[in-house]
Amino acid sequence: MKKLLVFLAIAAATLLFVGIALSFFIGSIAKQGVNKLAPKITGSPVTLESARISPWNGIGTLQGLFVGNPQGWQSDRLAYIEKLHLELDPMSLLSDTIVVENVVLEQPEFVYETKLISSNVKELLAQIEKNIGGPKPGKPAANEGSGKKFAIKRIKLKGAKVTIGIGPAAVTVPMPDLELVDLGTRENGLNASQLALEVTKQIIPRVIEAASGALMTVGGTTGAAAIDGVKKIGEGIKDIFSGEKPKP
Repeated sequence: MKKLLVFLAIAAATLLFVGIALSFFIGSIAKQGVNKLAPKITGSPVTLESARISPWNGIGTLQGLFVGNPQGWQSDRLAYIEKLHLELDPMSLLSDTIVVENVVLEQPEFVYETKLISSNVKELLAQIEKNIGGPKPGKPAANEGSGKKFAIKRIKLKGAKVTIGIGPAAVTVPMPDLELVDLGTRENGLNASQLALEVTKQIIPRVIEAASGALMTVGGTTGAAAIDGVKKIGEGIKDIFSGEKPKP
């Protein structure tokens, strides 16, 4: 009996050690994947500080997701998310499509900059669309390959904020909470490039809405011009994803 208890204790300790090791291992793979692939999709710096995912229950936390601005803008960042909580089907880690039940982005921060009828967020969308498009001579497209695919049942943004402008004149406004559902399925998952594009397409218009709502409170000619600029940016975004060329 005593030997059995000792054996069970050793077995439990071994499983615990293996579980901890696997959580760090899976988290390391997730971190490396984001840091290596995301900049190729966005055309701007993207870094993830850390990730930890349990292989037993699929619960994980990603920390410090930084999305840099495209070149030519004042701020170094376009978005920063302190924590992302996720729940995935642990068995799906062994399949071709990873099924994520729930993702919560806590207090994401966005920076919105404009230049006449252009903006940093519009430029990021254009770069993503370009980077996941058809292959260039001698190079495969970013969305090609036999990597893992994803099916996300729900993504929720909570407590998001948008900072409009840079420096002392910058204004920070809240964004309404946002929920995205059914991005890909177990049978027809999205690869990383497709997922990045789909999520960005749905989040960026909300950033612009929050920014335009704040600009509505600005009086005078400057406010009117800014609002008109935001409207033109929104039209440009529709053109990008409808395949039409932006109007001059």
